[in-house]
This record gives sequence, structure tokens and C-alpha cells, in this order.
Amino acid sequence: MGCPVRRSLCARPRGAAVLMALIVVALVTAAASAILNRMSVWTRQTELVEDATRARLALTAGVAFASTVLRDDEARSTVDFLGEPWAMRLPATEVEGAEMAGQLYDQQGLFNLNNIVRGGEVDAAGFAKFTKLLDILNLPEELAESLVDWLDADSDRTGRKGAEDDDYRDANPPRRAGNRLLADANELLQIRGFTPEVVAKLRPFVAALPGITAINVNTAPAEVLALAVDGLTLGEARVLAAERDRAYFKDLADFRARLPRRDLTVVQNWVSVTSQYFLLRAATRYGRARVFAQVMLHRAPQKFPVVVWQRLE
Repeated sequence: MGCPVRRSLCARPRGAAVLMALIVVALVTAAASAILNRMSVWTRQTELVEDATRARLALTAGVAFASTVLRDDEARSTVDFLGEPWAMRLPATEVEGAEMAGQLYDQQGLFNLNNIVRGGEVDAAGFAKFTKLLDILNLPEELAESLVDWLDADSDRTGRKGAEDDDYRDANPPRRAGNRLLADANELLQIRGFTPEVVAKLRPFVAALPGITAINVNTAPAEVLALAVDGLTLGEARVLAAERDRAYFKDLADFRARLPRRDLTVVQNWVSVTSQYFLLRAATRYGRARVFAQVMLHRAPQKFPVVVWQRLE
């Protein structure tokens, strides 16, 4: 039998079914696309995690390489100066299938902030040298008092500008004075008066090393070289540094002989021509992952260097 009504009206149910089928197909296509998209994101994330793992493995290999360079240097040389292989920048090099670049920096060419206390109490010589550095850099000398109170073992305020627990209770966040040695120079930011601008100005000239360390006069910039010898002016230190860069100091006797004035006295436990602490700044890349790191290495005599601390950036 034919459709008792007009053909266009009979076609409506069939058209609605086709429309519904198209909608279902569109929904399925959208869902499939979303699933594929999520799978693609998951795959990329998995690849990135794998790349980052490979980059970190390359960093481990790089640390081992830097340690070997330092160990070999110690075995064949009794002096550390900036013309040696350890001080040369390692250009981008393939390590464990990844690319790595880095450089070692002598930390004993800097002023050790922990040198201003000894046995938990202020060390007069160290305090005077840090105060001199502040003066050279045109920074407030009272910062030395705040640093002493952070490092020393007691809760007594040093001078008029020191800072103990009471001075940090209203800080943001509230805290107490450290009463311990610094592990990293960046901890200066926790101490009263050491603003980011102050720390940025100090950073090229200071380090935080375990215990008491001497200044390596072969690697120290002029500002730090001026601290190594009482009475040495910054101008004289700059001349001495320029001469040293042409011919390094072979030993402390050579250093004393080349001082600009005879009235200058070298205190032996404050100066050295060798170093034990080095900072490795390294960058590794594998695929799309990049890892930046700083690694503090300690090289004891006749021993393979060990990692003091490591920070990924």
C-alpha cells in the first residue's frame, strides 16, 4: 500500500533517523578524538619524564667526570690556579647519549662566610675581614653583626645592629636565629638586613664552606685578595691580581715576595695556594628535557672528591 499522506510527511521518520545517526557518529568521533588527545598528552608526558631521567643520569656521569678531573689535578699538582684544566669550561659534550656542558669554580677563591665564627663564638680576624669586604662593596658594616648572631651559638645580640630570636618573630614568615653555620650562601636571605639586592652584590665574592678555610690567592678576585692580607688596599690587590694572572703564585713564599709593601704581614692560616672546595655548575639536555644543577665538591688530599650538596634548578 502507498503512503496515504504526502510523501514528504512519510519521509520525516527516515530523515530523523539519519540525523540521529549523524549525531551519534559525531559524538563517537569527538570522544575518540578526546581519547586520542589524552593518549597523546600522556605519551608526551611519559617521554618528557623519561628524557628528564636520562638528563639526570647524564648529570651523575658529569659529576663523576668533574671529580676525576679534580682528582687527577691533585695527583700531579700542588698548586691550584686558573690556568689549569679543571678551570676550563666544558663545552657541550655528549655524555651517556645526552648533551652536557659545565664548569668548575674554586670556592676557596671566595671569602668563607663561616670564617667569622670559630667554636661558636665570633672570630675577631674573620669579623674584621668581612667588615672590610662590606666596606669595599659599599654595603652597611652592621650587616656583619647580623651575620655573627645568625652563626654564633648564643642568644646575645652582637653590638647595636645584631639580630637574635626576638628580631625575627615579626618576620614573614616568623623564624628564629640560625645559631649554626651556613650551608649555602643563599641562606643569607634569611638574615636581617640581607636583602636580595645586598646578597646579589655579595654573591660573586662569598661562599659558605664547612668549617674554617683559607683564601686561595691564586683564584681570588681582587676584592677577596684584599682581605687575605691585613693592610692590603683594593688598588694594590688589583695590581697583584693582574700580575698573578700572568704568572701564578707557586707557593706562599712566592706570594709574600711579590707583595707591594714590606710592612704587609701574611697570616698563614688565612692564605693558601691550593683548594679543597669546588662548585660545579652544569646543564644537561636529553630530548626535550633540560636539567640545570649546582654541585659542591670536596676534594680531600689523596682522596676521590665527594659531593657536599647538590641542587637542581
